[in-house]
Amino acid sequence: MRTVVSHMKTAIDHMRTAVGHVRTAVSHMRTAVGNVRTAVSHMRTAVGHVRTAVSHVKTAVSHVRTAVSHMRTAVSHVRTAKDHVEAATACRLFTSQLYTRAISEPALKKTNFVIIF
Repeated sequence: MRTVVSHMKTAIDHMRTAVGHVRTAVSHMRTAVGNVRTAVSHMRTAVGHVRTAVSHVKTAVSHVRTAVSHMRTAVSHVRTAKDHVEAATACRLFTSQLYTRAISEPALKKTNFVIIF
């Protein structure tokens, strides 16, 4: 009879240990569920960061295109300015020639006519 009681006590101890193991397992499973939820949250955040990065890249590309356009416009302005300098130089030369001719005209030499440039 003592052996049966002893075996019963041992069986009860094993059952208590088993209950402890089940509780520990449940705790680990809850932790695992929490970890999965955290991982999903991090992944969603990462997706948001990637979307933001893509948006920044698109904006940067747009800025580069605008800069290229501005540089082309600047080159055009430089060419126009060069044309204007050439035209001004031609006008100056032409005006100088007119002045030289005018002051050498015999009819103008007899007057007090002054040409101002």
